[in-house]
Amino acid sequence: MSTASDILADGQVANSETSFYAPSGKELVGGILELRNTNATTQTVSIWLQKASGTSRLLRTIRLPQNYSAEVRQIHLGPSDDLRLSTTTATAVNAVLYGGDKT
Repeated sequence: MSTASDILADGQVANSETSFYAPSGKELVGGILELRNTNATTQTVSIWLQKASGTSRLLRTIRLPQNYSAEVRQIHLGPSDDLRLSTTTATAVNAVLYGGDKT
């Protein structure tokens, strides 16, 4: 089992709804998602949850001005869930998901 400080996923957010992290048979409990806009224009970041064999549901939309960051806490995912992200401009927002998987 991993600890709360483990990096579970990191990368740049795409400009269309794309999978960012899927626990693959484990649960994510109390995850923290950090987002940072590295672009010169404000970015609108959308956070989606796709349950196993279901439709994606928009959970939150965050507007990030240039060089601003945001943190989303207490992310809980089931073993077959998928955390999905999108933003205005591809590669303009960096994302890191911290947390602890449990089996």
